[in-house]
Amino acid sequence: MFVRSIGAFAALLVVASCTTGPDISVSESDTSVPTQWETDPDIRIATLDNGLTVYLRENETPGREAQLRLVIDAGSAAEGDGPTGLAHFLEHMMFNGTERFPANELTDALADFGSEFGADVNAYTTYDETVYTLSLPSSMTALGTGLDILREWLTAATLDPVQVEKERGVIVDEWRQSEQDQSGRIFDSIEQLFFEGSPYAGRDPIGTEADIASITSDDLRAFYDRWYRPEHAALVVVGDFTADKVFAEIEQRFADVEGRGSGGPALQTSWQ
Repeated sequence: MFVRSIGAFAALLVVASCTTGPDISVSESDTSVPTQWETDPDIRIATLDNGLTVYLRENETPGREAQLRLVIDAGSAAEGDGPTGLAHFLEHMMFNGTERFPANELTDALADFGSEFGADVNAYTTYDETVYTLSLPSSMTALGTGLDILREWLTAATLDPVQVEKERGVIVDEWRQSEQDQSGRIFDSIEQLFFEGSPYAGRDPIGTEADIASITSDDLRAFYDRWYRPEHAALVVVGDFTADKVFAEIEQRFADVEGRGSGGPALQTSWQ
């Protein structure tokens, strides 16, 4: 699944419209717009020694449920001089086998908890990030399996050439659907207009048909090894659980993952 950054376009369109529309000013007494990002005080944030950032929030509503995210700080704009569509192709491949969960065994493992691909197990790629999503029961058994899968995605993708060829056709079909869709064609025109001269220019997350056809397992491996590292990643876990217990499970599974550097400053450098 790929997501085009409508939000980025919306901001640019607002700027463009202000150059021709009525003068809109904000009085000095209007303090409704915050001057900096505000963090929910109930979010607990920690950075492991390897640079992996963890965000946890206890939330009892709805009960007995949890949401897990693995966020990779790399989307199509990080592809450099490589083929377009690499980040998105790699996202698809994560559901085609890891060392512990070969082929489709990953989705089978989650199905034991009632989680279905699409509704509860999914991912998306934008220009700036790749995000993997899991919706699970909040039992420690289910959460443990979910965290195991997030670790596999971060560290143990197999990228089997046979599976790459199988998935290529799926991605080409997705590309064709996006090109045939009217909103997709409009987006392409806007993209050319507003992204020219930026790192986003020519880096539509879906890629081009020619590049999708040319991407190899070696291309995917190089991108994976470059970006799927703890200093470029974050775990987000929200749900009906005890945060201390979940953090202990995260430490057990991710503290030994090798990283390069600290991953940059965190909002909070120790677990509290």
